[in-house]
Amino acid sequence: MKFIQRKTCVILFVVAIMAVPAYPGSDNISKGALSQETSLRIIGGIEADPGAWPWMAALVRSEEISYYDGFLCGGSLIHPRWVVTAAHCVKEELAWTESDMAPEDVDIVLGAHDLTNNEGQRIRVKRIISHPSYVSSTSDSDIALLELEADVSYQPIPMVARDAVLDEKEAVITGWGLTDNYFWCLASETLQQVSVPIVSNHTCREAYSEETITDNMVCAGYSDGGKDTCHGDSGGPLMVQDGDTWHLAGITSWGQGCAEPGYYGVYTRISQFTDFIYEYMSDLSIALPERATEGDGLLSVRGSVNIEETSDTDLVIHLSSDKPLEITIPTTVTIPAGRTSAEFDITVLDDSLLNGVRTVTVTASDPNEGFASAMIKVNDNETAVLNISVPENAAEGDGVLSDQGLVTVSAAPDCDILVFLSSDDTTEVSVPATVTIPAGETSATFDISILYDGEADGTQTAVITASVPGWTAGTDSIDVLHNEIDFFTEWFEAGDDLAFQTLIFTPDGSGNFYTACREAASDFLTDPAGGTPIDLGDDDYEEITLAGGAEVFLYGVGYSSFYIGSNGYITFGQGDDNYGWDPLSEHFGLPRISAIFTDLYPTQGTIMWEQRDDRVVVTYQDIPKYLFFSGASPDTSSFQIEMFFNGVIRITYLDISANDGIAGLSEGNGIPEGFFESDLSSYGPCGPSLLLEIPETAAEGDGLLTGKGIVSTDAAPDKDLWVGLISDDTSELTTVPAGITVSAGSTSAAFDIKISDDSLLDGTQTVTLTASATGYYDGRATIRISDNETAELTVSVPERAVEGDGVLMGQGTVTFSRPADDDITISLASDDTTEVTVPETVIIPAGETTAMFDVTIIYDGEADGTRTASVTASVPGWTAGGDTIEVLHNEIDFFTEQFDGDNDLSYQTLTFTPDGSGNFYSVCREDAADFPSDPSNETILWLSDDSYAQADLSQGAEVSLYGVSYSSFYVGSNGYITFDSGDDSIAGALSDHFRMPRISALSGDLDPDWLNVSWTESDDRAVVTYRDIQGYFDGGLNSFQIEMFFNGVIRITYLEISLNYCVAGLSGGNGLPQGFFESDLDSYALCNPPNRLFIDLPEKVAEADDVLADQGKISLENPSDWHLIVELDSDDISEIVVPAAVLILAGEIFTTFDLSIIDDALSDGVETVKITASAEDCMSCSETIQVADKDAVAIPGDADYSGTVELEDAIRILKLLAGIKVRHVYHDSDVNGDGKIGQEEAMFVLIRLAE
Repeated sequence: MKFIQRKTCVILFVVAIMAVPAYPGSDNISKGALSQETSLRIIGGIEADPGAWPWMAALVRSEEISYYDGFLCGGSLIHPRWVVTAAHCVKEELAWTESDMAPEDVDIVLGAHDLTNNEGQRIRVKRIISHPSYVSSTSDSDIALLELEADVSYQPIPMVARDAVLDEKEAVITGWGLTDNYFWCLASETLQQVSVPIVSNHTCREAYSEETITDNMVCAGYSDGGKDTCHGDSGGPLMVQDGDTWHLAGITSWGQGCAEPGYYGVYTRISQFTDFIYEYMSDLSIALPERATEGDGLLSVRGSVNIEETSDTDLVIHLSSDKPLEITIPTTVTIPAGRTSAEFDITVLDDSLLNGVRTVTVTASDPNEGFASAMIKVNDNETAVLNISVPENAAEGDGVLSDQGLVTVSAAPDCDILVFLSSDDTTEVSVPATVTIPAGETSATFDISILYDGEADGTQTAVITASVPGWTAGTDSIDVLHNEIDFFTEWFEAGDDLAFQTLIFTPDGSGNFYTACREAASDFLTDPAGGTPIDLGDDDYEEITLAGGAEVFLYGVGYSSFYIGSNGYITFGQGDDNYGWDPLSEHFGLPRISAIFTDLYPTQGTIMWEQRDDRVVVTYQDIPKYLFFSGASPDTSSFQIEMFFNGVIRITYLDISANDGIAGLSEGNGIPEGFFESDLSSYGPCGPSLLLEIPETAAEGDGLLTGKGIVSTDAAPDKDLWVGLISDDTSELTTVPAGITVSAGSTSAAFDIKISDDSLLDGTQTVTLTASATGYYDGRATIRISDNETAELTVSVPERAVEGDGVLMGQGTVTFSRPADDDITISLASDDTTEVTVPETVIIPAGETTAMFDVTIIYDGEADGTRTASVTASVPGWTAGGDTIEVLHNEIDFFTEQFDGDNDLSYQTLTFTPDGSGNFYSVCREDAADFPSDPSNETILWLSDDSYAQADLSQGAEVSLYGVSYSSFYVGSNGYITFDSGDDSIAGALSDHFRMPRISALSGDLDPDWLNVSWTESDDRAVVTYRDIQGYFDGGLNSFQIEMFFNGVIRITYLEISLNYCVAGLSGGNGLPQGFFESDLDSYALCNPPNRLFIDLPEKVAEADDVLADQGKISLENPSDWHLIVELDSDDISEIVVPAAVLILAGEIFTTFDLSIIDDALSDGVETVKITASAEDCMSCSETIQVADKDAVAIPGDADYSGTVELEDAIRILKLLAGIKVRHVYHDSDVNGDGKIGQEEAMFVLIRLAE
């Protein structure tokens, strides 16, 4: 985008680029400084005075020594530890990667003027945070933050206010970018600046387009061009002056060309992103009570503001509320010098408005500390009654009933009211989590989704509840009629059970279109002898056209032609040569009859077809699978598809050896929503059955429901048929009588149902009634009996979590107001299942009031910031409860890619380095021409097809995967290494890959020739090499190497790769991760990292240990070519002293050092000390060590004699009494609890010191 290659000079005749502005200087710079004669700088600018803009930063590649050669972009220092730049500046150079650069690949330079002089301070970057909404194609939200490894002393630039008006203001831009629109060789060595006017977004949109310029952008420049930023200026500042102070207003982002007439430079509008910036940069936080109610007045729980470190002066924090009519707070609160927090009062007001639950946001701000906000929910003490209306009934699978739900309120609210909705049976009916009734209105509509749950559960009743805290909730119920949906498709992964059976699919006018039945088969029902042979090759098909205007039908659509596929299926509309790599997607991708859709080899068998008077017949005889095409008849399958002209489809299976594949019917509309497999071998014969009808719902105490039960048959019996009736819960429902007779010649009979009434709090009970008779299939129906005793539910979930946290076991709780008399099933629901899922139900046992449930935090792969999910608990007729959880965005990488014909790893090396992050590893990539470790002396493992061998490391050596160490591992012939146990599977599927701890270099079907796989152990690593391994099917060669370093680094090198269907990556062995999505291994940043340092220390020491000789160890990832001086630092020399530096000799990888443990005579408990190691051209490292203390000092006087006070605090007290300002004075220094530090404390300290 704006990156500069300094070493070339190119004349540009046509330019269409993204423009970038630059930065001016210090607080006392004058306007006159900008009026000097212009030259060909920035474009149309001048050279800046050295030091004029102290916050101006340069982003340079860490691998380049020269600032000029390594220059990438500009940036602005906005905090001693933070630089802001454009997001596109920190993206990978290849436009398709869309990933941030690794922090170790870029450095920040401050105080530079002439980049060729390498002047100024070069600081390493700790982390890079691009805005989650950044879109490269539009450049919207083009902003990124870079956190530095350490604070700097350069002057930051303040940002403009959130409500700053910028139009028509004069601005200054600075940068080291190109100085001419046509000559790339005129990139500036020195910092340039130019003054440009800011134009309105309306004017800018006229130059570009309405959609191109968003509210997140600001434009500056001249309509006739001439002055602008250009390539290399990206990320730099657009600054405006207020009095004598410069403020950051924008970030150089893009533009049409550079200084082109008719266009303006486009900048990221900084005021739009203060929340994003302060989310990471702010040192300030605020805490509030979670809830309150109107009229509570002065709350007993106060609010508080907090900072991370104490200040030498009082800090005045400004407070504001976005709803001052709900709560009042002071306008400021002061954090005293030496303190890190202060409290303030919150008064909850009372109004006469019907306004429901109000969420009030309180914001705390300080020019230096940043700002923070928190929310408090204020319940309304005015009340109203809610009513809800939903359709009386629907059928399973009806989908979305748009606006069919209605919620009404007894009085028009004074503001928009958020009404919470819930369904007590989300397997049948789901509703939105909330619906809004607008101010002044009394109703709102909502959608109702009728689901299909795949259960033969009769008619189910779902209760929909509308609630607002403090209001009377409203409920209504909808009966969901059972609809036996069948997708008529089964996927056999092993153990096909269809041999010697016939499946018949008959159109019946139902929602499923067909009814299916099954019969035993000993031969084909149509003799194939008179058919026409079809000559099909591997993965082939042939079109068949019917004669005489005949048509066959699939799901009611008529076809005069069809396609016979070699892989066991018939398609309509077009042919298909797929063989089942992605079986379900392929099966449902076309109208299809799959007898056994798998990889078959028909050249070794026979395929025949024939058109008869009433049907078309396609017969597959003795067809082997592709894997066994050279085998004999035991490895073959024979089956027949008959398509009758009346729409009936009949599939007959004889001997079936292909025990994996797809069988069934497809309408061709893609995998159906809610798809679940059929069990084709479980279909019954086409015999008689009973049908049972009872009410779908009832209520306790309804008593006798006369004649409300009906049992019926498909056809009238020849003689009286006695039908037995059995209730599975006679305490709730009984029948009168216990059986009923269907008279000869009749098809039905009615009976009475008795609903009982108890005094138990037992929730809604579901009762199943079964009708049975000799020679008939049973009939079943269910009824939901609602409880007429009620209770109130409350829910609690964690306030926040991070995407990908997985299962938070037992972190959710649901409680109701009094113990139940029976186990109660509570329905749970999340309104955002892309972020948070909960179990559908949780049971509170009889006699208990609380149950815990798991909360699962999903990773959705979207850069969507912080999301809030509502979790609701409900029982029909009870008051529902709910709570919310914030899910913070997290970048997760599963380090695994599945290749489906598109393997792009040839001649590359992937390095996985443990980095302490949530992903555990960071990854980089580099080109490879040969193996990093010479395999010539490795030990042959003698692997054959689908085999493995164990490799044992020498004593004490261990390799690790995801932090788990192993002294041995297993090398698999199919391109992977496993741990704990061997594996001989192909492992080309994700489920196989993630089943075990595994390093998959190329998990697929490989065929090593005994001698081609070898391994060795060296001083610092174990190496496994695969050389010229053939793919089992394609015969192409594959060469790759896996190196497992003893420090945890994993390196995989690929040379020639021909296997295109495989899995590559790492697995922790915990199964396919929830929310898994593929990595793009080829897109990782190129790695040329500095050498890495590692430090090893004892976990714990004691003050009496004195000198621990050679107990510290410094290691290098790779030997250095020269003697390396490693500087050591202890962050608390009162506890531990280390040498200032140690020496690692050239060619060596480690050295040791002494630890001097200080006995400080202070009663300071267990102290944690951090030891840091750093060296030139190396990545620094730190490790902590705990120092155990001696006895504490007891508290005397009228204080709590069981407590203690640290001597360090006592010394601070003396200093404070002497008038010395002390940064830290803790609450526990007040030993007598009177809120003061006075004479008693001083006397106590003096006595203790004297002792």
